[in-house]
Amino acid sequence: MRNRFRSRFRSERGYAVILTALLLIPLMGFAGFAVDVGAWYSRASELQRAADSASLAGVVWQPDFATAESAARAAAARNGFTHGVDGIEVAVTDTGDNQLQVIITDTSVDLYLASLFVENVAIARSALAEYSQSVPMGSPANIIGAGEQTVAGMGSPSNAWAGMMGHCSNSAWGDLISLATTDWSGSNCGSSPNPYHDPTGYQWVVDVPSGHSGQVAVQVFDAGYCTRSNPPPAGLPPSDKKDANIRYTMYAPDNTPLTFDDNPVWGVWEPAAGDGCDVWSSDAALVTDGTTGQWMVRTEILDHDGDQDYDDYSSDRNGQNYFALWATSLTFPGYCETISSATCPGIYAREWMPVRTASNSSPAIFYLAEIGIEHQTKSLQVSLWDPGEGMESMEILDPVGNAVDFSWEVTYSVGTAGASGNAAPCTYSSYCLDVTGSVFEGDLVVLTIPLSGLNWGSFTDDWFQVRYKLGSSSVDWTTWGVQVLGDPVRLLE
Repeated sequence: MRNRFRSRFRSERGYAVILTALLLIPLMGFAGFAVDVGAWYSRASELQRAADSASLAGVVWQPDFATAESAARAAAARNGFTHGVDGIEVAVTDTGDNQLQVIITDTSVDLYLASLFVENVAIARSALAEYSQSVPMGSPANIIGAGEQTVAGMGSPSNAWAGMMGHCSNSAWGDLISLATTDWSGSNCGSSPNPYHDPTGYQWVVDVPSGHSGQVAVQVFDAGYCTRSNPPPAGLPPSDKKDANIRYTMYAPDNTPLTFDDNPVWGVWEPAAGDGCDVWSSDAALVTDGTTGQWMVRTEILDHDGDQDYDDYSSDRNGQNYFALWATSLTFPGYCETISSATCPGIYAREWMPVRTASNSSPAIFYLAEIGIEHQTKSLQVSLWDPGEGMESMEILDPVGNAVDFSWEVTYSVGTAGASGNAAPCTYSSYCLDVTGSVFEGDLVVLTIPLSGLNWGSFTDDWFQVRYKLGSSSVDWTTWGVQVLGDPVRLLE
């Protein structure tokens, strides 16, 4: 019996060896797949990071797709994925003027034990990036700062002028950017530098859409130094009429859409005193060549002798200088609005907008800025310099006219002491800034508005507005600034 048991054990032991040998192959396969799958996940992560980086690097060059594609592939190569090398494909797709998609594919991923079962594995990862331009300020029309003026098809006037002041004006008069100093007095220009002063003035973007055909002329109302004292517009005090003009410089579009600092100069116009008073006038220097894209007009206020030396206080105080800009098609001249026409050239203030609002009826409502739904998870920051003369309260309205909630703080002051707080109940809504008694004279008040709580699905356009509650009437010289907090370049997917 013992011999039979030993014989049976030997036979079963042989069976176990055979069974183990048979199972070893699939076990090794599973182990191989485990090793390879881990490696594939790691490779996919590398591909995704490289695709993200490439799309972000390339999108800032849109709509110059050739440059965007080159920049995206260069970024991918810096991350170890060179197009056409070792089975790597970097596909760059133009998905819009401010969007770019990058798909990186490794067509021959390294195989280890899995090579016993598969011949080839390809892995691809995609990224879609978008950039946001500076927030457009002013209005959805092709005219900005027209005050009491109208053009054919315009309807009611805007009652808001664009305007600049002399470098040695009073810091509490409302022009934040033009003022050289903040300690002006009745006898001197002052010696304390204004930290916001920019002698190159204000920037106005002329946005010629891709659907537009033909040249666009930027016409200017009151182009030169105009000293008239009768309406329109309302007369200025004689003491504020100083010998100063505005220089208009037009810049052509280039392939760096996030900055205008390197754009080529297209033309310069320095109208003489009295040129273009009470009429819309244009100059050949302010006419595009038909190229679509974003042109820019810079307005600089000049001293009495045509420079910016601030060398003669009595002349360089300069007072107040109105003007208005109109971007009109030479092919189809007239008034239009970008929210209703895909071919309408827009004209907006960039970064800062000098504005003189005037109204005799309350409430008075003015366009502020265009904020798209892509910013709905961010916060909006509205800066108001020296706001509120002749008013009781200010509100910010969403595109359907609802007042939005905000917090506020004084971030810079040459007048009253700094303060902070939340929106307070007022006449028209539960969210307003109390400006009675010119409490913010000489102050920069910054409002922070959370955009996530707004009803974006109800908006028919993207234009936010300012609503004034007046006392009796209001003439308010001020400077507005609007920005969306957050990186202008982002990944969509």
